[in-house]
Amino acid sequence: MKFYISIILFSCILANANAQITIDQADLPSPNDKIIRARHTADATDFTTTGANFTWNFSALQAASIDSLDYFNITSAPLFTQFVFNGFNANTKSQMFNNSGNPLNFPAIVSAFFQVDSSFSFIKKNATRFAKTGFSLKLNGIDLPLPYDSNDVVYKLPFTFGSKDSSNSSFEINIPLLDFFYYQQSQKRVNTVDGWGKLKLPNFTADLDVLRIKSELYIVDTFRIDTGFVQFGIKTPRPKQIEYKWMAKGYDAPVLEVVGSELAGNFTATSVKFFPAPVPTSLQNLSNSLVNYIYPNPAKNYVQMQLVKPAVVSVCNNLGQVVYTKMHNSGNIFIDAKSWQNGLYSVQILDNFKQLETQKLIINK
Repeated sequence: MKFYISIILFSCILANANAQITIDQADLPSPNDKIIRARHTADATDFTTTGANFTWNFSALQAASIDSLDYFNITSAPLFTQFVFNGFNANTKSQMFNNSGNPLNFPAIVSAFFQVDSSFSFIKKNATRFAKTGFSLKLNGIDLPLPYDSNDVVYKLPFTFGSKDSSNSSFEINIPLLDFFYYQQSQKRVNTVDGWGKLKLPNFTADLDVLRIKSELYIVDTFRIDTGFVQFGIKTPRPKQIEYKWMAKGYDAPVLEVVGSELAGNFTATSVKFFPAPVPTSLQNLSNSLVNYIYPNPAKNYVQMQLVKPAVVSVCNNLGQVVYTKMHNSGNIFIDAKSWQNGLYSVQILDNFKQLETQKLIINK
């Protein structure tokens, strides 16, 4: 009897072990990747609950808009920026950069002096880490590299359930052309893989095996202005920022990523991004037409298409009114359809050679 009980216990342990995944560098972005996810309007959904062998059901998320994140090869960066992020310094040497958000936190009195036209995050990836090496900004028209003194380790690799790590990083703006101004941002990141199990997302036909990683960010902004007429300086801790990321094998980015702040133990989400459902293989490359697929069809809040070549895409409702028109390059495109009414729509694709193709689309919410 004990023998059979031991076999059963061993089988259960083995089954649970096999259900857990490991995330390594192959599951994270590389140069020239394009990550397209849907944005859900942040609401009161509980994203904090987690555990071992847990099932997260977020099948009710709705695509309010589309978010695109491009990873560029480091050789595409401006020459001066490459000198910092593609030079001989091992700490800052990077393989890629992306069009992520502006990390600065200038108050109104400081923003009156500066304009940020663009910002990029620089990334290094190897077998042991996926880390930010710094940022670059176009500040008042000047390309300004801002390397971290130590890497911001977004993921220590490989990671499994129970993995923990932390990193400290900082950068500063302190250059002769802006000698009246000094800014420093320091940050501590604490990562904990606090859950594993199944994740349900809208339109996915099967649950995803995932790990859930929680990142706690403690950020402090320090700045001074001294123009002779205006003197101002302050050191300000930000509210604790939290990133919840559900990671699955082969997706190159979190299949669900929730960012927000925590105050008095209460988490408030400010950004929710998730992967739209993958297009079934049976729908891809069905013909030699201008579009490989339109999916899902019927659709609710967004429509995904793959164009064979650059073309103008126009969508008309059953009254003949144009609800969408735009020129697109070849490849995957996503169209926001949340404001469209239920009914039958006509999708017209017109390429540069004036070849016109018409497809039918149903909206059913």
